[in-house]
Amino acid sequence: MGGVHTTLRRLVVDGVPVVTGLTAIGDSVCTTNPTFGRGLGVALWRAVDLREIIDAHGDDWSALAVAADERVADHVVPFHEDQAVTDAARLAILRHRVFDSPVPAPASATAERVTYPQLRTASRYDPTAFRAMWRVMGMIDRPNNIYTDPHVVQCTQQALREHCGGASLNPPPPTQLLAALRSTT
Repeated sequence: MGGVHTTLRRLVVDGVPVVTGLTAIGDSVCTTNPTFGRGLGVALWRAVDLREIIDAHGDDWSALAVAADERVADHVVPFHEDQAVTDAARLAILRHRVFDSPVPAPASATAERVTYPQLRTASRYDPTAFRAMWRVMGMIDRPNNIYTDPHVVQCTQQALREHCGGASLNPPPPTQLLAALRSTT
């Protein structure tokens, strides 16, 4: 699994198919790093989409290509974008920890929106956050719909206040980890 990159391939540009008679499914449409396990979900979405668009468009290969791309925009792009945001945040934290790069900008949480790391942390304590996180992970609901759902936002923020005390969701610095390890020996 080394060298896995988050990629998205579209076969329609500006509403015009770049190829007809070929429809991408699975990893040929989108790859993400395996942390969210979305490869099977993308492949299954695309298989169902392919069956439906073939039934709807038959031998009209241009219409088939456009319809397939519309399904990619609906069923794949939101999850690709969510993974890309999560990957960028994780990479910024790693660069900061390992190479002493500038501290990453905080995630874009507001009173009306939570982030994936907040939802993941709150899911340990709150059943609404738990179900919401797995709806995102299972590609059942679009990430943005979950992250902005008022009930999910309220439950997530409440769980974080009660159980995390507003503490940073970032891991402790290496010096603190080393001190903790030394104190247990």
